[in-house]
Amino acid sequence: MENTKKKNLNVVIEVKATDYQNGKLKNVFGGKAQITKADTDRVSQNDEDAITFRASDCGTPKMEVDYRSTSIGQGETETTVEIDLKGQTFDMNKSELIDAIASSSKLTKADAGRALDKKIEDYFTLKAEKSCEAECANVESYYTTKTSEIK
Repeated sequence: MENTKKKNLNVVIEVKATDYQNGKLKNVFGGKAQITKADTDRVSQNDEDAITFRASDCGTPKMEVDYRSTSIGQGETETTVEIDLKGQTFDMNKSELIDAIASSSKLTKADAGRALDKKIEDYFTLKAEKSCEAECANVESYYTTKTSEIK
């Protein structure tokens, strides 16, 4: 009997925030995140996935996305998380939005032969920040995984 991966979760989240000052367009923040999980005859699964978007142009414009996952189960599973961030500023001289900062990141994780007495926690973050004074951008991304025994 052939094992084929079955998609058991596909979530797409898109957010957009428009900032006006004194009735005039100033900034547009946007983000897209997609989670896809597929497994092969996984049993006794108990998964929790969460994505949080944050964006602010107060002081230093920045955008941040956090992905957190907790998983307990037996069998093979593959998780893909894709994140895209984009911040635009309205150029008064040209009367158009220009790209101020953009960033994307992708995580693909495959777990095979997992046991029911283990819990796996994953943390994945993408952060983009623009310094108004220095007119430069900073992007950070990190991933952490933790496996612990369930008693």
